[in-house]
Amino acid sequence: MRYVLTSANVSEIDREMVRRFAITEFELMERASYAIADRLRGILEQQYHGCQEIAVVCGNGNNGGDGVCVARQLASSFDVSVIWNGELDRLSSAARFNYGRLPDTIHQYTSEIPDTYRPDVIIDAVLGAGTRLPVTGPSYNLMAWINAQSCPVISLDVPSGLEPNTGDADAVAVHARHTITLVGPKVGMLLANGPEYSGLTEIVDFGVPADLLASTCNRLQCTDEDLAMALPVRKSKSSKFDYGRVAVIGGTLGMRGAPALAAHAAIALGAGIVDLIAPAIHPLTPREVITHQVRTHDDGTIADDELDRVSSILARATVVAIGPGVGTNSRTIEMLEQCIKGLDPTTSVVLDAEGILCAKHLDRFSNVILTPHMGELSRLLGMQREVLESTYVEMATAWAKQHDAVVHVKNVPSITTDGNSVMYLNAGTPAMATAGSGDVLTGIVASLCAQGLDRLTAASTGAYLHAKAGESIVRSGRRTLVAHELITHACDLLKPLTL
Repeated sequence: MRYVLTSANVSEIDREMVRRFAITEFELMERASYAIADRLRGILEQQYHGCQEIAVVCGNGNNGGDGVCVARQLASSFDVSVIWNGELDRLSSAARFNYGRLPDTIHQYTSEIPDTYRPDVIIDAVLGAGTRLPVTGPSYNLMAWINAQSCPVISLDVPSGLEPNTGDADAVAVHARHTITLVGPKVGMLLANGPEYSGLTEIVDFGVPADLLASTCNRLQCTDEDLAMALPVRKSKSSKFDYGRVAVIGGTLGMRGAPALAAHAAIALGAGIVDLIAPAIHPLTPREVITHQVRTHDDGTIADDELDRVSSILARATVVAIGPGVGTNSRTIEMLEQCIKGLDPTTSVVLDAEGILCAKHLDRFSNVILTPHMGELSRLLGMQREVLESTYVEMATAWAKQHDAVVHVKNVPSITTDGNSVMYLNAGTPAMATAGSGDVLTGIVASLCAQGLDRLTAASTGAYLHAKAGESIVRSGRRTLVAHELITHACDLLKPLTL
């Protein structure tokens, strides 16, 4: 699991590291800068072979102090210059201490920088995780100089001018080709303008204990290792009944594909048994799926007088997935609400697409996963989509906490939250913006949930696997994809994890 930090998290970790290990702020800066310099050398040697002249541009705070330490450590291998504003009295104490340790071999520019000075690479250490916008004064001038150069920029911790909690960017924010960030990415690097300004993110550790991170940070990202750990172990003595039963209900007479894709994904990703309840059964529905064709209203939606039959099928399920292609007929939605209310409290429910409309009248969400896109989230919360664009993480988290639900918001980035933790997903590809992609995700999440994963883990790792499947297709040279391919590629990604 990779932690995602706010600026407050950074400050708290620094304070606790000083207290726990009885070290000074100066020693902590030295430890962090050694980790940064080591990764920097790797980047410079591997990607900028032949680089000789490095400019380290430093601000007044601790990020500038890190930059000065890094400059000192690189000086034995490169021609290093430090660019700063020269106002010693405005420096943080740790930064001032390290400016005093700069060797004479490092040239310092504190006023006008010669027009003839052309570094091969710039290290941006002007502002760090404590950035507040707008940027003014000496920092503004330093960042403007960086942006005027044509060479690659490597930012330390956060690109200068990028708000570390929101991803908002100042007018002179630095466009980094790489960002070397301590412990984990900052939230703002994932949101809004963050990915554009951060470039390739490199994460370095400087000895922060796992228990300190766990007690400080509640924002995380999935990794391949998390996916491997989450997968349930399949014992040699087991049967289909050990891996859960998923019931998918959805579709209309004119929308046969959506629920079929969800059911296909559920059985392919490992659910023991899958039932599909729909008005019309798509001919490409896998033979392994148990199908139940139900009557319809005149508009082709599932008839509400099928309540008893549908309820009896759902009663056997471990997980019920409701919504793919189900339509908006109010009588159908009310019938589905009654089905959900009649389920055993231990039966998990995945609500997607129009199935999310059922949430309006539910009184219990402790067994529910919702997977809205931004339009569906705006309807769920009763908020304008334009307002949600910058607040969806906070709003979805608050709603999940209030209702004891798990919510996976499909956006860029996607997030999954149970109201306490937030999982960020910066993976996937625009090629996945195609009909049926969300239906496949519903089936994957339902399948993982049926196999014993808790709701937050099923939703977050399911979304991660879904996104990685999309990336796998694009890596093969494809520009676009069709949704059913995600199922095959998701299964292929699991092969090395099960050998």
